[in-house]
Amino acid sequence: MIEVGGTLGETLPMVTGVVVNETGDLGYQRSANLTEGAFSVVMRALDLAGNVRRSRRLVLIDSSSQLLVDNTTSLRVDSAVPQTGFLWVNSTTTPVIISGRGHFYNTHLRYQNLLAPVANFTPAIETDYDHPLDTGPYPRAGTPNALGVTQLFYQITMDRVGGASLTSEPSVFPHSVSELSLEGVVVETGELSDGDSVRLWFQAADYVDHTATDSVLFHVDSSPPLLEDLWLEWNGVTQLALHGTESLLDLRIVFTVSDPHSGVLSLQFMIGLEPGTSDVASGQIPVQRVAAVNCSTHLCVCSSLENCSLTDYSFSPLTSHFSPSSHLTLHDTEYYITVVATNHAHLTSSLTHKITTDITPPLTGVVMDALPGSHDLDYTINTSLVGWWADFFDRETSILTFLYHFGSECVNESHFTYPLPEGSVVVETTDTRATWTALGTGTYYVTVAAVNHALQPSHPVCSDGITIDESPPVVSSIIIPAAVETPDLIYISTDSHINISWSASDDVGIRGYHVAAINEGAWSEGQSPNFTSAGRLPFFSLADSDLLSNGNTFYIIVKATDHALHESELTFGPVRVDSTPPVVSGNVTVETSTNHVTVTWQNDSFTDSESGVQTLDFSLGDSAYGSQVLDFSPISSTPLCVSDHCLSLSTSSFPLLSGHTYHLTLRARNSGQGSTPT
Repeated sequence: MIEVGGTLGETLPMVTGVVVNETGDLGYQRSANLTEGAFSVVMRALDLAGNVRRSRRLVLIDSSSQLLVDNTTSLRVDSAVPQTGFLWVNSTTTPVIISGRGHFYNTHLRYQNLLAPVANFTPAIETDYDHPLDTGPYPRAGTPNALGVTQLFYQITMDRVGGASLTSEPSVFPHSVSELSLEGVVVETGELSDGDSVRLWFQAADYVDHTATDSVLFHVDSSPPLLEDLWLEWNGVTQLALHGTESLLDLRIVFTVSDPHSGVLSLQFMIGLEPGTSDVASGQIPVQRVAAVNCSTHLCVCSSLENCSLTDYSFSPLTSHFSPSSHLTLHDTEYYITVVATNHAHLTSSLTHKITTDITPPLTGVVMDALPGSHDLDYTINTSLVGWWADFFDRETSILTFLYHFGSECVNESHFTYPLPEGSVVVETTDTRATWTALGTGTYYVTVAAVNHALQPSHPVCSDGITIDESPPVVSSIIIPAAVETPDLIYISTDSHINISWSASDDVGIRGYHVAAINEGAWSEGQSPNFTSAGRLPFFSLADSDLLSNGNTFYIIVKATDHALHESELTFGPVRVDSTPPVVSGNVTVETSTNHVTVTWQNDSFTDSESGVQTLDFSLGDSAYGSQVLDFSPISSTPLCVSDHCLSLSTSSFPLLSGHTYHLTLRARNSGQGSTPT
C-alpha cells in the first residue's frame, strides 16, 4: 500500500494473486516473500451460485527502521527571547512553549506515513469482514504519529548553576505530550525563579517501540539589571549634581550596575537637554568583563552562567560622542545624563541624573582676625588665633565648603585646588570660623576661599593680619596737680573735682584707658573697683562729692589696655582730702628793737586736725597780709630766737621807711596745701 493524500490504499496489480482452492476446502496456508512496508491481504470467496464475499487484513512489515534525532533541526523554547538565541526566558509567569517539528523521526515513516488511515477497498468489503477499524496494533483508522513518533514524553530538570548539573539523561519521563509534532508544546514547569536553569528532556517512541531522547536548555531572568548611584565625580569627590568647567568633555560619570542572574550585556549613555534625550551626546560604555576566577570581591558580580563583570563604572564621554560643538558647556543650564543597562535576557533598566552647570566661581567675601561677629583685631595676647569670614556667595549653586590657611603670610590661589591634595597645608571646613595655634609671637594671616557645589574655588581672600604681643603696657606714673605727697599719704585740697594725668607706653600702642577710685575701706576689704572709660587720652577729671569729701581717704587706679588686649594697672594712693586750712588758736607776740623785729608763738598756736601743719612761712608788706616788701619765705632760725617757735628779722635787711606802718604775716600750710595767714 502507498500513502496518497494522507490515506493508504492498495496498489494494482496485486503483489501476488493466486487461486487458493477450487475444491471447497476450508483451510489454507501460504507463505510469501514480501519486502518491508504496508500490505493488504484480501481473501475472496465464491460459491457455486456465483455469490462473492471478501475479507481483508492489513500487515506492516518493519525489521530495520530506526527512531532518530534530526540534528539539522533543534528543540526551541519559543517563549524565550529570540535575540538571545532562545536561551533566556525573561518572565516567570509566561507559559514555557517548546517547538521542534521534525526533530524526531522514524527512518521508514519520515517521507511516507505508513500509519495513516487505510482507504476502503473497492469493491467494498463488509465491516465484519474488513480489517479492524480502531483496534489492534495496526488499526484501519490509522495510528496518530508524527514522522513515525507515536508517543512523546518529557521530564523537567532544574538547577541554579547554569545547567552544569543537568547533563545526565533522566531515567523516567513522567509527563506525556499530546502534540506529537512538537509544535507549540506548552510545558508545565511549575514556579520558576530568576537564576533558574531548566533543561527539558524529551523522549520519543515509535510504533515498534524504538526510543530517542534529546533536551533543550534555557535560563530564567525576569528582572532587569540593578542600576544605581548615577552621579558626577570630580577629583575623587562623588555624588555631585553640578559641573563647573567650560567643557562637557571634563564630565566624569560614575554609576554602579550589576545583574546576578543573567549578567550585564551592554551599557549605553545619553546626554540631553530633556530627560531621556540624546541631542547633546550618546554612546556605548564597554562592559568591564572579568574572568570568573578573578571575580572574588564585592566589586564584581557573576551570573549563574559565569557572565562576570565589575560593578563600579567611571567614564568620560569622548569628542566623537557629541554633536558638533555641543561639548561646550552652557552656563547655568540643566543637562540630563541617562544610562541604559541591558542584561543577557534583554531586559533593560535606565537611570537619569539631572546636572546643573556653573562655570563661574563664587564671589568673594571678607575675612576677619577675630571671634565670630566681632570687629577685626590687629593684635592679640593669645597664640590661639581665631578667624571668621562672611559674604562669600554663589548665585547659581550656593557654597559647598570653605578652604582656609593660617600662616605668617597670605597664600595664593595655587594652594586652593579642590578637592585638596594629600598633605595640603590648606584645611577644609563647612564652618565660617577657624582656630589655629601659632608657635610664637609675630604677625599671622588667615586666607580663605569658598567652593561652590560645582567644586570651583573662589579667589582667595586674606585677612589684614593679627600680631601676637606678649608684653603688657606700662603705666609709669600718675599725676594730680597740687597734690602733696608724704611718706604715708598723698593730700589734695579740693572737694569738687580733681584732674588726673598719667604716663603709659606699649610696643603695639595703647587701645584705651580706664580709671577707678575706691574708698580706703572698700580697698582694704578687697572689693573690686568700678572702672570708667577714659578713652585713649592719658588724662581724666574725677568728680565725686562723696569721694572728695573732706577727710576721706581713697585710692586711684589707672588701667591701660593695649591693642593686644593686654591690661596693666597702676595704683595711686592712699589719697586724703583736706579742703580746710589750719586753725590759728594761740597767741602770737611781736617785739621790736632798733635793729630787729622778733615774733614768737606757742606750740598750739597753729593746728590742723586733718593733715597737720606742714610749713610756716612769712611775708612783709605795707598792708594786712601783704607781701609788698618781702614775699612769703620759709622761716629759718636766728640767734635771737631761743625756741623753735620764733622768727627774728633784721630791719636793716629791708628798705623800710620811717613813719610807715608795716604788717608781718605768718602763714600756716597743711598737707592739702590749705593755708591760714595771721
